[in-house]
Amino acid sequence: MLDLNRATLSIKPLNQRINELIEAAEPRSPNYRQYLGASSIGAECLRRIQYDWMCNPEFPARTRDIFLRGHFFEELSRRRLIAAGFRFAPKARLKFEAAGGLFRGHADGILVSGPQLPDLIYPAIWEAKCLRAKGWRAIERDGLVGLYEVYAA
Repeated sequence: MLDLNRATLSIKPLNQRINELIEAAEPRSPNYRQYLGASSIGAECLRRIQYDWMCNPEFPARTRDIFLRGHFFEELSRRRLIAAGFRFAPKARLKFEAAGGLFRGHADGILVSGPQLPDLIYPAIWEAKCLRAKGWRAIERDGLVGLYEVYAA
């Protein structure tokens, strides 16, 4: 019998073995950065901030695929916004660094002009997120806590 129940699919030995083969075939690419990224600095746990900065995480292929999907949908959204009449600042304006380069980050985009819409004032920071329904519901429920303070400072 073929069981496509998502809750149990990944525990089947065949699927576990396929995932192991994918991981073994995927070249390792360390994600080590010599700086603390903007997405890490806002964490409430100081140990996590230190870990993110000092450790060399190796992400499994599944996690790297999630990042790639996010980049794909960010670019797709950017193209659609441009087609809708929005104009973005050059990518060189999106990066920042402080503390001698030990703290760095970038925005996904800055909208410099576009359609005149209520409550939208240019320039505007644009952050793209690719979320499943569960993640979107969490943002609707809890909001993007702390992001306003980071960008308004």
